[in-house]
Amino acid sequence: MKHLAAILALLALAASACGSSSGGSASADSPLAQAIADSIEAEGDFTSTRADAECIGGRIVDGVGEDRLEELGVVPESAPGLDELDLTNDEINSVVDALDGCIDLVDLMIGEIAGGDDSLSSDDAKCLGDELGVDPIKKAMAAALGGTEVIPDDFQNSIIDAFAACDVIPN
Repeated sequence: MKHLAAILALLALAASACGSSSGGSASADSPLAQAIADSIEAEGDFTSTRADAECIGGRIVDGVGEDRLEELGVVPESAPGLDELDLTNDEINSVVDALDGCIDLVDLMIGEIAGGDDSLSSDDAKCLGDELGVDPIKKAMAAALGGTEVIPDDFQNSIIDAFAACDVIPN
């Protein structure tokens, strides 16, 4: 279960990076969105494209709002990491939705579970992704962004159920 805690921590950081962009937002070019994109790129913990970072930044500005982000200390010159912001539950959900709209959270999670381990076949990875789905990941990310260090039970159970359904033995 310690491995799952590390995965959640990495996913919270992913709120600062990664994926395959599926579309941007009207606010992607705003100075605040660009500052968030710069912050995402500065994290450098995950492979990310500028387009992914801008997509996330724009969607966060759309979801949380410029005035609220400025209240939280996000300014065009600099943006703190998303895990440093004191967001409400609704704002956390907006951030998670922004991430989900710009990157493939299931692929990210399966990649973290595999941890570069070549023993997880592409068929097993696909099965785990299909079984797990995005909803438990979004709930776990919201908990992590909200400062919860405890892995949600439903997330743990979803992971265990996915491994069982796919007949995959975790390393």
